[in-house]
Amino acid sequence: MSDEVEGHRLRRYDELRFAKVMSSYSEDQRPGDIEQARPSREGIYPMKMLELIKVADLFTISNLASGLMSIFLATEGHPDWASGFLVLAVLFDSLDGKIAALLHQQNLFGKQLDSLADLVSFGVAPAFLYFSIDTHHWIKTLILIMFVTCGMLRLARYNISQGNAFEGVPITVNGVLFPTLFLVAAFVPESVNAWPMIFLVQSFLMVSSLRVRRLF
Repeated sequence: MSDEVEGHRLRRYDELRFAKVMSSYSEDQRPGDIEQARPSREGIYPMKMLELIKVADLFTISNLASGLMSIFLATEGHPDWASGFLVLAVLFDSLDGKIAALLHQQNLFGKQLDSLADLVSFGVAPAFLYFSIDTHHWIKTLILIMFVTCGMLRLARYNISQGNAFEGVPITVNGVLFPTLFLVAAFVPESVNAWPMIFLVQSFLMVSSLRVRRLF
């Protein structure tokens, strides 16, 4: 490969990387001086955190905080409160997208941030909720690991997809499903025995190719 061809290839690669960096900003929050967003000689792109975080992202962070509180409360023996914080996480998750659209703050950074928070709140937290209320067995543990893994795969696929429809059941559904099941278990304790099968079904539904319309 000649130096000229190699140089052209590297310039094209650099342009694509630059375009990806700029897509992390909403239109009204891109750097005033575009050249400031160009890579340094070392190929490092400056991305100031305070310029990336927007109002809508504060709701995403609240979603994450609610999921973490659910985990903490579950491990301390308060599954009722843990279940409540899962519902609160759903509320924050539904608001961040609406506020981002309202304020024209939808961008790649927010999308990635939302998925990371969702994995904790609607993947890890429901697994901890169940782990705290039922007896332990290695098969149940494997199912929970599979559940969280499928949630991660579902979110990764969503991040590279296009369009408004979901492919596979959204992981957010778990934030409503398992608090509801916990409420049922308060009246019918034996229903907890069905949770491993529900986790297993949800795992397959999340990574399936089912087309699901947005619920909220």
